[in-house]
Amino acid sequence: MTKTKRYISVLFVPEDGSNIREYKVSSRIFGLLKGFSIVLLVVVLSAGVAYWKATRWALAARQMEEENRMLRAENAKVVKLARMLEEVQQSRRRLEVMLRGEARTEREETTRVSAVLRSSEFRTSSRSRPNIRRAELTKNRRTSLGGFGRRRSLWPAK
Repeated sequence: MTKTKRYISVLFVPEDGSNIREYKVSSRIFGLLKGFSIVLLVVVLSAGVAYWKATRWALAARQMEEENRMLRAENAKVVKLARMLEEVQQSRRRLEVMLRGEARTEREETTRVSAVLRSSEFRTSSRSRPNIRRAELTKNRRTSLGGFGRRRSLWPAK
C-alpha cells in the first residue's frame, strides 16, 4: 500500500466576485505552523508575565529605597539626639563631681545611650571621651560627713 499525501485546502473567496483562490497545505507544514503558533503564544505570554513581575519588583525596589532613605534620616536624628543626651549626661556627671566629690557610676553603667555611641557602627571620630575621675573618700572626709550615710544637700530643707 502506498501512503497518499494528505493536504489541507484553504479557499479564499473575494466579495467582489473575482476568481477564487485555492491553496493546498501539506499536513506536515500545517503541523509545523500549529507548533510554531503554540510556541509563539507561550513566548508572548511568558514575556508578558515577566514584564508584569519586573514592574512589580521595580515598584517594590523603589518603595524599599524610599523607606531606606527615611530610616537613614531617622537614624541620623537618633544618633544626633543620642550624642546630645550623652553630652548632657557628661555635663551632669561633671557637675556631680564638682558638687559632691564623686560621680555616680550606677547611672553610667545603665545608660543605653552611651552603649549605642560606643558601638563602632555609630562612631564617627576616633577621639576619646573625657575621663571623669572618681574622688576617693578619705578617712577625714568620712568622719567629717558622719560616715557613709546621708550627705549634706545643697538645697534647703523644706
